Amino acid sequence: MPRLSVEQRHRIVFMRENGHTVQEISILLGISRCAVNHTYQRYLDGNGFYDRPKSGRNCILSARAQRNLVHLVSAKLFSFSKSGHWAKWKQHEVALKTLKDEAASKTEFLDEAKIMHSLDNDYLVKLLGVSMNGNQSILCMEFMPKGHLLGVLKSDKGKNFKLDMLGRMIASGMSYLSDQGLIHRDLRTENVLVNNSYICKIADFGLAKKSCVIVLDTKFPVKWTALEAATQGKFSVKSDVWSYGVLLWELVTFGEMPYKGMNGQDVLKNLKTGFRLQIPKEVPHKVPEKWYEQMLMCWDENPLNRPNFHSLYDFFEIAFNGPSDYVD
Repeated sequence: MPRLSVEQRHRIVFMRENGHTVQEISILLGISRCAVNHTYQRYLDGNGFYDRPKSGRNCILSARAQRNLVHLVSAKLFSFSKSGHWAKWKQHEVALKTLKDEAASKTEFLDEAKIMHSLDNDYLVKLLGVSMNGNQSILCMEFMPKGHLLGVLKSDKGKNFKLDMLGRMIASGMSYLSDQGLIHRDLRTENVLVNNSYICKIADFGLAKKSCVIVLDTKFPVKWTALEAATQGKFSVKSDVWSYGVLLWELVTFGEMPYKGMNGQDVLKNLKTGFRLQIPKEVPHKVPEKWYEQMLMCWDENPLNRPNFHSLYDFFEIAFNGPSDYVD
């Protein structure tokens, strides 16, 4: 029988008592069904190993928290609530992500929960708990009060943050993901969330996959997707690097739509001829030439010629800690 950590034993008891099946628990925690059954049986036998955790982290939503869901209307399959609270730990404000269509996407929902559970980085949104009681599946995550970065860029216009700081934080989170062998596949400012201290954290792991993959017949945001991924379904860390380059373009334009006036087919047709995004003349700040050079490197047609996220992080680390090239 594998030896489980105290945290794993706590989580098994919490999940089992909140209606999770043994199969769901074993998938989410990455342990055998036998270990789940054995741990819970020992708890029932009264051996006293399973005191309740004292913090709200890694616990399951109570029935009261589920009843208080407030949904935002969204065009996506998933929707975020405006906010929610732990029933037992009311001081913790959390975001709740729920399935709109249980029948169609429960497997994908479990996949996203499993990926998020395995991640621990300051620039990735943290998973706090999972609930799959009855017909409702819920991911409970840390609450990011300022919402997505796209909205912050449009409303703030750089008054409370430096663009090189944002580039550094996102590159740091993506470096961690790539080190874990994960591909995000949907990196853009709308999928980066911001807290009250203007710390950016990458979110929305619904399309994330392990290692290099070929994915066909799936929806993806063409304007942020690498050429080889959009045309051949070849997704890799280097296709995430391409998306990061488009995200940098969003930063310097404060949330403008890339390839404005083009549809997806127009974008692909132009990219195949060598066309790349240009910096608009009317941007409110002078964009350093070095920044645009980084973007062009991210959009190299050959994925092997693109930088990795560690080198991109290093670039912005130097820019943030040294004399800034960014001029008002």
